[in-house]
Amino acid sequence: MKFYIHNEVLDIGIEKKGAELKRVFRKDKRQEYLWPGDTSSWNRSSPILFPIVGRLKDDKFFYKNREYKLSQHGFARDSYFEIKERTENAITFLLESTANTLKVYPWNFELQVKYELDRNLLKIEHKVTNTSKENMYYSLGIHPAFRWPLHDEEDQSDYSLKFDRENSLQRTFLSDGLQSIRTENVNNLVGSELNLRPDLFENDALVIKDVSSSKIIYCSQKKGGSELEIGWEECPYLGIWSKAQANFICIEPWQGIADTEIGVTDISKKEGIRMLEPGRSGFLRWYLKMK
Repeated sequence: MKFYIHNEVLDIGIEKKGAELKRVFRKDKRQEYLWPGDTSSWNRSSPILFPIVGRLKDDKFFYKNREYKLSQHGFARDSYFEIKERTENAITFLLESTANTLKVYPWNFELQVKYELDRNLLKIEHKVTNTSKENMYYSLGIHPAFRWPLHDEEDQSDYSLKFDRENSLQRTFLSDGLQSIRTENVNNLVGSELNLRPDLFENDALVIKDVSSSKIIYCSQKKGGSELEIGWEECPYLGIWSKAQANFICIEPWQGIADTEIGVTDISKKEGIRMLEPGRSGFLRWYLKMK
């Protein structure tokens, strides 16, 4: 079931399943920015990654000497959220732990996701609260996919990502969804601008650690082309991903990362894992600005 919020500039659609963003439409430009998903390439648009980001070694972790099985990116993206609050230009979704989630993730929690419009800006806040009586370990990430190209008459090679800070980008390669020991500097980076082309993703996603940027402008290099800006807070990892012959690109700020090929079975020692004391909350805030 899809819910909508809107204002004078934007129409936004969100599915109850996964609290997943499914539509970002700017009215005056008649422009849809978000990938709608399809069965031939990738049938998602903007899944929420919780309580892990990426894959676990052998899809399992241990806590207090007990084994738990948890699939890639966790269960939030396939869970049905409840509506907590709703107005014309804002909506908040809520997911709470259940007997089923406790079988694969041994903590009680609340995950709230708020979408709010302000002119051509969509603000999103993810709030994770530990409702258990002991420390909780988690990761949280976002995985929005945008149309690439935004216009049919454009080519994918017309597009680039402009980072807000100039720095070299080193990618960590993935092997079957896990971090390998192979790294290299990202090609096609000129100053703070990454020129996009499909072959960048022949070896899966670009996974970048210790990200200094907190904002990217995704745009066509052709004069008068559409563009959008994505910004985030407190995400030290970034994924950039597409698939062969697919017309989308994902820009993914993360508070967490996949296991290495060696793996660390104790979740409290996992790379990038976050800890919340009982009653405390953690946040991932980000935005989209449609230009």
